[in-house]
Order: sequence, then structure tokens, then C-alpha cells
Amino acid sequence: MIPTTPATAVESVDADTVENALEGIFGDGEPQEEQQEQAQEGQADENGIAPGDIPDDDENAPQPESASEFELVHNGQQLKLPRDEVVKLAQQGFDYTQKTQALAERTRAAEAVLQRATAVEQMMPTLMQDLATVQALGAQLAQYDRVDWVGLATNDPLEYPKVRAQYDQVVNAYQRANTQYQQRANAVATERSNLTAYQLQQEAAALRERIPEWRDPEKFQAGSQELRNYLINQGANPYDVDTLSSSLAVSIARKAMLYDKLRADKAAKSKQVRNAPPVVKPGAANADSGKTNFAKAKQEIRRMGQRGQNKAQEKLMEGLLSRVFK
Repeated sequence: MIPTTPATAVESVDADTVENALEGIFGDGEPQEEQQEQAQEGQADENGIAPGDIPDDDENAPQPESASEFELVHNGQQLKLPRDEVVKLAQQGFDYTQKTQALAERTRAAEAVLQRATAVEQMMPTLMQDLATVQALGAQLAQYDRVDWVGLATNDPLEYPKVRAQYDQVVNAYQRANTQYQQRANAVATERSNLTAYQLQQEAAALRERIPEWRDPEKFQAGSQELRNYLINQGANPYDVDTLSSSLAVSIARKAMLYDKLRADKAAKSKQVRNAPPVVKPGAANADSGKTNFAKAKQEIRRMGQRGQNKAQEKLMEGLLSRVFK
């Protein structure tokens, strides 16, 4: 007998379950596959990531930029440039920055020199006034050199204190003016010395830029000594040569020295070429000698024929032919 289920058991079956079972038997099976896919989407993998957590690929989604391209904004425009061009532009910008910084440094140096030179020039009128005051007080003080102080005190004791007081006043004024002048003169001299040292430092740096090989101390020592000897031999004053500080003047003088040296070397080589013995090509001497011997033999054969010496002509011809066709 086939066992039957109680009526209560049949009534307890869910309607959805029966419907799904019937669709699975008589349908095309798609709902069951959808349920399996939904079940799989709801399950997470071992890392806790469910398939639904992974976004679908969208063809319209923005793709990441290639590593070989970069986007730049220039003058309000967005540009996409390849990596090589971006690197080139960056290098050009770096070189431009270096050149700009070097130019700014030279400009600051020039402004500093100008300011220090201006300060010295502004001090000169005051210094000249101080010198004039010292000279005027010195002239007044010189007038008292003729005063006989002992005789004045003896012969006119009432006038002596007055003259002596005037003299002391002039002496004190002269000493104060002279002290002030010396202080300002020393300040100007110190500032000029510092300015000269600073200019020499700047000119030394500029000289290394004009003559790169002089960056080597040994080449600088040898080259500067050679240039000094050249300028003195040209008639320049040794003191002027030793105090020459302009890098431009030194560079021009060196170019003149190298030009004269090149001309001297060229003249020496031309003289050697003129005095050298002529170059004789191989075989030229033998050819000339052969032509001379042939001309002599030709004359001798003609002379023998005129004399009727036929056998001698024959022997001479045989000798020439034997030497030629030996």
C-alpha cells in the first residue's frame, strides 16, 4: 500500500512552493535559474565580498588616463600632453628658472655695488667741506707762529691773556675739525677698499665665465703670467697690468695675445715650408736620366750614320735594345 499523508499535512504546504514546483515541471526552467543566480548573488566569498558588491563594467564610465599622458592647464586651457613633452617642458622650465635666478643674482650684485658707490659719492661733498674747514683753521693757526709769547707776556701782560685765549680757541677748533675729517676720510677709504674688493670678487667670477679654462688654478696661474709678460712686452706699464681688474679688458687682451701667437706660429711654419728642399717624386730622377741618355744615343747614332759606321750603329742599337728589353 502507498502511504498517504494526513489532510492536515497537505494543507500546511505553502502555495508558493507548489507553484514553483509546477513551474519547474511544466515550465522552461528560467525561474529556477533566476533563483539560483539570486542565491549566488546573495552569497559572499571567503573574503566577505558578495558578487553584488562588485560594480558592473560601464563602457561610458571615465577610463583612467594613460601613464604616458598628463593633463595640464595653461592659460585657462586644459591640455593633454605626452610624457616626453611634459618632461621636456619641465626641463626647459628648470633651465629658465636657473637662468632667471642667475640673472637676478647678478642684478642684485650690481645694485649692491651701485648703492655702495653712491654712498661713497654722497660722502665726498661732506668730506671736502671738512677738509676746507681744516685748511682754513690751519691758516689761522699759522698766523700765531710769528707771535713771541715770552716778549708779549713781558712787554704787554694785559694783552697776553687775550691773544693766548684766541690761540687756544683756534687750536681746539683745528683739532676737532681735523679729527672729524680724519674719521670721515678713514670711513670713505674703508668703504672704497671694501667696494674694490667686492668688485674684484665679482670680476673674478665673471673672468671664469669669460675664460672657462681658467677655472683650473694651475691654468689660471700659467695663463695670467703669460698674459702679463705679453702686455709688458707690448709696452704696458707693469703697475697698470698688475692692477688690471676688468674681466672684459683681460679677456680682450688675452684674445689679442692668442691672435698674435697664432700669427707667429703661422709665419714660422710658412718659413719652414719655404726653406724645405723640393720634394722629388719617386722615379722622376730615373726618367730624366733616361731621357738624357736616349738623346745622347740618338745623336751618336746619327753621327755614326753620317760617317758610314754602320756596324758601330748596329752594335749601339743592339745595346740600347738589350737594356730596354732585357
